[in-house]
Amino acid sequence: RVFLMRNVHESGNVLFQSSDKGATWEPISHDLTNADPEKWKPSGGPIFTDNSTSEVYGAVTHISESPVTRGVIWAGTDDGNLQLTTNGGGQWVNVISNLKEVPAHSPVSAVETSHRNGNVVYAAFDRHMFDEMRPYLFRSADGGKTWTRIIQGLPDNAFIWVVREDLKNPDVLYL
Repeated sequence: RVFLMRNVHESGNVLFQSSDKGATWEPISHDLTNADPEKWKPSGGPIFTDNSTSEVYGAVTHISESPVTRGVIWAGTDDGNLQLTTNGGGQWVNVISNLKEVPAHSPVSAVETSHRNGNVVYAAFDRHMFDEMRPYLFRSADGGKTWTRIIQGLPDNAFIWVVREDLKNPDVLYL
């Protein structure tokens, strides 16, 4: 399958899928962001407004479909949501409240579903734009119900943009 994010509020906040190599598309989500209209306004000052939409928030930043469990798709947003569907987009649940150690509105920088276990997922959050360089990396072994922070051995100033599980060794993650 191929996924596409639709521009509704100048950013991709709805997930679409195609089963015919992009000839047709169908929505499989609602707006997965917080849909905060305050975040859609142009940035800049009173003399010059930045209309590039580079500062507009409310977009899906990462998608990960489980290669093990059919219908499981994770979507993270730049305004702090971590959404999960277990039925191919029929119903979405925002599990961000289960991550107690993540400050509100932290952008999701990576989501990686396990290649071995359909209940295992990794999520990273990037707060460098808030002048916080600490690593925020978590693992869930129960489909997002509970999370464990896994930062042992990482430097204090190692914010994370990418997480990948090694395809051969389940004990190795690439960041």
